[in-house]
Amino acid sequence: MGHYLKRVIGWDCPDHQGQHHVVLTTPGNDKGHCGGSLLSSEWIITAEHCDEKNLEVIVGKHPTGKGIKLSIKNSDKQKLKDNQNNIYHDLMLINIDKAYTKAAVTVSLPDQNNCKAPPLKMTVDFVGWMTATWNAKTKEKNIYHANKLQCGHLQVVVGPTAQEYASSIDLQDYQFQQLLCGMDSNKKCDGCHGDSGSSLIYGGKLHGVLVMSDDYVCGDTVDFMNICHSEYRDWIFKTTGL
Repeated sequence: MGHYLKRVIGWDCPDHQGQHHVVLTTPGNDKGHCGGSLLSSEWIITAEHCDEKNLEVIVGKHPTGKGIKLSIKNSDKQKLKDNQNNIYHDLMLINIDKAYTKAAVTVSLPDQNNCKAPPLKMTVDFVGWMTATWNAKTKEKNIYHANKLQCGHLQVVVGPTAQEYASSIDLQDYQFQQLLCGMDSNKKCDGCHGDSGSSLIYGGKLHGVLVMSDDYVCGDTVDFMNICHSEYRDWIFKTTGL
C-alpha cells in the first residue's frame, strides 16, 4: 500500500451540485453498484448493463448521505433494443413512483430539437460515488466508495473507433452504439468502476450516461452514451413524455 497515491476521480461535490444523482443497488447493499440520474419525479436514466435482479434505487442520497430507497420491478424498466444487431443499447429508463420523489432534485435534458453533443476539447462535468487511489508503479486503481459524492471535469476527445470496439471481445456491442468520450488533460480526474450510469453534464444539462472507464489511472477515455444521438434522444422523450 505504500505505493498508492492520490484520489483520481475528482473532489467532494458541493452540497448543491449533483443532487440529481441516484444510486442503483440491491437488497443489503447501501453503497450500490451503479449510478443514475433523476430526469423527473417519475423517471431515472442509467446504463442498461447496471440492471440486476431485485434492483433498488436510492434517490436523494447527496448531500445528506441517506435518501429514499425504492424497489424496482421488471415492468418499471425500459430498454432500447437494436433488433438488427441483436443487442441492447447501453441505456435504461426506470419508471418510479412520484409520490416518493416530488421534492427530489432533477437534471434537465437538452432541448429535443436542438440537442448537440459538446464540441471536442470542451470541458464537461461528471459525478459519481466511487473514488480511488492509484499505484505509482503500475498505475492500477484501488477503487473504494467515497464518503461524499465526487465531482470531476473532463475534456471531450475523439474516442475509439467502431473497429477498435469490434476487436475487443468484451466491448464488441459498442461498435453499434453512439458514444461521447472524455479525458482529463491534467491527469487529475478519471472515472471508476461502480459509477456506470452516472451523468455527464454540459451547460447545466444531461448529455451523457457513463458506461466505461479504464482499470488504470487516466489510461484511456471515460466513455458515455451520447444521448443527443437522434435515436437515443427520440426514444428518451417518447418513453418518458418529457
